Amino acid sequence: MSHIPLLLRNCLSAPAGHGEGGAPPATLDFENPKDNLYAFGKLWATYADAPVFSAFHGTMLGMIGSQRLKPLFGYTGFGGFQA
Repeated sequence: MSHIPLLLRNCLSAPAGHGEGGAPPATLDFENPKDNLYAFGKLWATYADAPVFSAFHGTMLGMIGSQRLKPLFGYTGFGGFQA
C-alpha cells in the first residue's frame, strides 16, 4: 500500500499562510507551488477524511487534420474523489 496519498494529504491539508484552525487566507498565492497544488487538488477533490461523490458529463472535442475542433463523442460518469 502506498503512503503517498496520505503524505500528500498531510502536506497539503492547508495552504501556506493558514492561521489558527486551518482557516483559509483571503487569497491564494499561485506563485507559491504549495498554494498552486492545493488549489488544483480542491478543483478535483477534497482534502477531508471522507471522499466527495459527484457526477459529470460533457463532450470530447477533437481536431482532425487541419480542421477546426469538432465534437467527437459525449461522456457521462460519476465517482468518489479524495486527494
